Amino acid sequence: MIQKHQIPKLFAAIATVLTLCQTSVFAAGSAAQPAIYTRAEWSARAPQCAISVESSLDRAVIHHTAIASDYNTTSWSTTSANIRAIQNSHMDGNGWCDIGYHFLVDKLGNRAEGRQGSLTQLTRGAHDSVNTASFGFNCMGSYHYANDPEPPSVMREALYDLIAWRMPDPYTALGSGTYGGNTVGFLAGHRDVIATACPGDKLYTYIGTNYSGGEARLAINSRITGNGGGSQDIIVDNVAPAYVEAGSWGTGASPGYGEGTYRFATAGNASTNATWTVSVPTAGTYDVSVYYLASTNRSTGAAYEIATSTGTANATINQTLNSNSWVSLGVHSFNAGNTTVRLNAATSTGGSGVVVIADAVKLTPAAPPPPPPPAAPSSLAGTAPNNTSISLTWVDNSSNETGFTLERKRGTGAYAVVTTTGANVTSFLNTGLSKNTSYTFRVKSINGSGSSAYSNEVTVKTPR
Repeated sequence: MIQKHQIPKLFAAIATVLTLCQTSVFAAGSAAQPAIYTRAEWSARAPQCAISVESSLDRAVIHHTAIASDYNTTSWSTTSANIRAIQNSHMDGNGWCDIGYHFLVDKLGNRAEGRQGSLTQLTRGAHDSVNTASFGFNCMGSYHYANDPEPPSVMREALYDLIAWRMPDPYTALGSGTYGGNTVGFLAGHRDVIATACPGDKLYTYIGTNYSGGEARLAINSRITGNGGGSQDIIVDNVAPAYVEAGSWGTGASPGYGEGTYRFATAGNASTNATWTVSVPTAGTYDVSVYYLASTNRSTGAAYEIATSTGTANATINQTLNSNSWVSLGVHSFNAGNTTVRLNAATSTGGSGVVVIADAVKLTPAAPPPPPPPAAPSSLAGTAPNNTSISLTWVDNSSNETGFTLERKRGTGAYAVVTTTGANVTSFLNTGLSKNTSYTFRVKSINGSGSSAYSNEVTVKTPR
């Protein structure tokens, strides 16, 4: 299946040629495809020699660039220049065919294709000295020394999304095997392969030596199995190309989401808005939330417009409250594909010196709503084929039942459950009854939300 790379509107002119070819050799389990910048988008050089292709891929090895300045990026433009510098060093300094890593992730959560062919082929890398049936995933920055930063969660989550999607199906981040003569995890740090500090103590903490645990292994596997709560969050920051502005905006002095920046505009300014374009991998319901730095000069009615599957939904947020946290705009339904969340400064509550803040938007898959209770069965009827049995039939009027509960009473006694059947059953033979006795029956349909009303009652007498 050919999928367009998620490119912002300002890159629309080249969208037709920047595509990702998703083949059956990857996309482990339920992992969704994240947004990934192609080589063209960081102006990669062509390889200077032929790159071989592996016959298999079963190990993901995590690295850092060990370049402290890589962490200082504030935009994709800066990150792309940093990646070009790494490629130049690998090709011109090391004499390699191309950049050694298959993929790179920056502190803002931007993901980029590294070595040529990494998106669609099992390209052999140059990243850990063994390089057999493995891919190298690099976190840009230095994460080893005491004065180095902690690897931010937005970067780690972006890394886990990438690994879970790119590794073949089946793949598990748990367990280990022989690699380069050593026992190495199927999800490993560079230091597990050879003697090196890479990927740094602070990043390696999330990998660890427990082949059955650690944040990275568990988070990746939760994405693969589709059981990861926050693991399938879809986040678009204001430094991403999928964020665009209209009108006059400024950059805040304090850090924003993921230690990036935030943008601000005067509330009430005409024709001023910020729009995040979010790629929804699967149609369904999602909790939409926004992140911002609160302060006393923020709008108490920041106006958001969410493009849902049924039209535009509106929400207002008091941005003087809930600083640096995710604040929900509500649960909404979306079709698969691109959707938008817009902060409309023009219609936001304003006043002298009041501003709205545009930082990050997140979509989190919501638990599906429970099914409605099933419709009640009808036309319950019964006959006595012999003096100890009664045969019952009814009409199934529901399309969502998980079964039926049949109840019986004798004379004027209380009802008791005779049986609970599976779905779509419309008959039951009640045996072991007494001769010459009247029995009254009723039936109801059931599912996870409860039960229907009862059917009509029917009374049948067994013969002597």
